[in-house]
Amino acid sequence: TALPISLTSELVVSHLLQDNPTRQIIFIVDRKLLVFQQGAAFRNDLCEVKIGAEKRSVRVALVCGDRRKLEAGCHYLYDHDIVVITAGSYENLLKNGELRWKDVSLVVFDEAHCVKKHPYRMIVKTHYETDEAHRPKIVGLTASPAGAPTVDKTQRLVLNLLDDMHCKLAKVTESKVDYDRFRPKTQIRCVLAPMTAREEKLRNLLNQHGRQCLNELQHRLDVSRLAEIDINSAVFDSTLEEKLLASFGVYSEEMSDNTLMILTSHILDLFEITGTVNLNGVKEAKDGLMALITPEKKSLFPAVSWSLLNDAVALTDQPEMASAPTTIVEEVLKLDWNGSKKKDGTYGLFAMILVAKRVIAVALEKYLNEEDAKLASMGIRSIRITGHGGGKPKDPTKTKVKGMTTKQQEDAMRDLRAGEFNVVVATSVAEEGVDLPECKLVIQTEVPRTLTSLVQIRGRARAEQGEFVAICRSPSQAEGVRQLEQQEKNMEEATDRIIRQQNLASKNE
Repeated sequence: TALPISLTSELVVSHLLQDNPTRQIIFIVDRKLLVFQQGAAFRNDLCEVKIGAEKRSVRVALVCGDRRKLEAGCHYLYDHDIVVITAGSYENLLKNGELRWKDVSLVVFDEAHCVKKHPYRMIVKTHYETDEAHRPKIVGLTASPAGAPTVDKTQRLVLNLLDDMHCKLAKVTESKVDYDRFRPKTQIRCVLAPMTAREEKLRNLLNQHGRQCLNELQHRLDVSRLAEIDINSAVFDSTLEEKLLASFGVYSEEMSDNTLMILTSHILDLFEITGTVNLNGVKEAKDGLMALITPEKKSLFPAVSWSLLNDAVALTDQPEMASAPTTIVEEVLKLDWNGSKKKDGTYGLFAMILVAKRVIAVALEKYLNEEDAKLASMGIRSIRITGHGGGKPKDPTKTKVKGMTTKQQEDAMRDLRAGEFNVVVATSVAEEGVDLPECKLVIQTEVPRTLTSLVQIRGRARAEQGEFVAICRSPSQAEGVRQLEQQEKNMEEATDRIIRQQNLASKNE
């Protein structure tokens, strides 16, 4: 669907409640924040729905871990028409019997392309193990079921997804709402912002030191453990980080060794510092680098590797204007702020800047609010929204920058909707599903690497004549964006093919 997921959900839910007034609807999301946002959307938009023979507001229960929010006068989950819940919580409540399949008419999977992930997959499995007489309908909603370089390969991926959910494909082509108004028409504009010579030099020093750290880790763990990674050409980016985190999870017991924990933590800190250099420049990397140079670590590395770190620190001593933040501010200032100014002095425009990590979000928010005189003089204020984070304090795979609680996220979004801030700096928590104001400008600072990311981010720029800007550090990154756009076209053609085949098969039955 190219419609907003919440709107599509409301159309489906209101229809099912009319036909099945005594059976609940379960709406499953994959993020805690979305429980409260989707619940609020149902309560606000379904305030006069025909449920059986009567018209009334829906009763919505919210469940997120141990946290529950029930409607006034309702004492149990089964007293509600809709339960909005995280996948893990729903799986647990099915196991303990508090919720039952036979009491449900419909289960909606938000972001259904995540179905391969546990516990989505486990819920689908138990659904089809249930007696057919007690089995509810399942609907999976997604704007990006699959992406691949060719139409044929895309079609195979979509068919695999349908097999995993044991379902057929449908596309929203007609509805009672103005469908075209919600279709993202925003074209992607790639803006080239090459790194400065010092940023490039610092990144290269960190990559060289990082490779030596990986060699040391490989030696201590066992040569075969990191065999899938070409250490000699490794680049400390998000792709390598994902591979390493997967490896560290497999060998977590061996990580209990203190030396290995220090080394692992050091390597992951390098990813955060490299990410900071890539977006926020040389200056912002200094504090992180100083934290790496500690006496207990020096004995872990050869002298040449330790020398690389010292050279990196020396590069951060000289002030320099960071290349990416300067470009970001230039793009934000292109908006017609004066033309959107209201009588109360606030602006009627909203911009979103998406970043890869919490540490980058913190630094960029600070830069926009405190270091850029142009934005400050115009009263354009920025706020950040990041994920929860968490994890055990001694877990080397967890970032040291604290995440936001659900309440902090909700408070930030309330302030955004009230117009107190006009720019939000956000991590991937804002890419999918989060209900933020319509954006006139979306800036992606790390170019999308998947079709899902591209579709979700671009859908944020739904305001009239909205813009989606991808900050590219090299021409090859811009080419990567163009390839994703082709994947999107392939997805449209592949899904149309599948639906035609389904319709033909139905006629022949």
